[in-house]
Amino acid sequence: MMHSLRSSIGALVAASAIALAPAAMQAQTTFTSFDDFVATVGVIGTDGFDDLTGFYAPGPLARSAGAAPYEVQGSGAPFDVLLSLENPAETGDLWLSTEEATAPLAFGGFSSDVFAIGGRFFATDLGGSVTGTALRIAALDVMGNSVETIITPNTADAFFGVRFAHALVSFTITADNDAFAGTAFFPTVNSLVLGGVRTVPEPSATWLLVMGALGLLMLARRRGRAGHEAL
Repeated sequence: MMHSLRSSIGALVAASAIALAPAAMQAQTTFTSFDDFVATVGVIGTDGFDDLTGFYAPGPLARSAGAAPYEVQGSGAPFDVLLSLENPAETGDLWLSTEEATAPLAFGGFSSDVFAIGGRFFATDLGGSVTGTALRIAALDVMGNSVETIITPNTADAFFGVRFAHALVSFTITADNDAFAGTAFFPTVNSLVLGGVRTVPEPSATWLLVMGALGLLMLARRRGRAGHEAL
């Protein structure tokens, strides 16, 4: 009887340990929904670029999203030049873009607590209008895990984000230009979001399992003491 009870307790404790252990996080996860990104990632801060009125300057540019510093540059030849564009549909809403169509927007210089990045990424033409052109995305973390994908945002509200299991190193967006057609599409960003790793709370059922295991353990100890006293 006592052996059977102890075996049951051991099984419950083992099950509790498994339930309480944090789930293995995927090396990388991508998002196309801002709400899903926020629900999954602990957001540190957002950079809206609305302070860049009349901005036209060489990179790299030191910026911050909330408390998280970062750098952004457009590594086009012969110059690395960044500039701001005003949203045609909303006065005062500014975007960050490049001066050279073939230049990527490259983000880096992140602090070690930044594991995720997201934002409104799209391409614009010479007049600053959203084109629906494909963007090439490349991201890398400190362990060498990477994401390389192509997105085709059609509006300035299109969201893309990526979260790694380790600290973020770099994130680059490049507009898909056809050199033979002489196209000029520029990678553009609005509302850049940096985040960490959100702690997922344990479900209440796990705590009920733990409490049940503790209750059985206390019962076993009481019966053990009662048996010794009877002797």
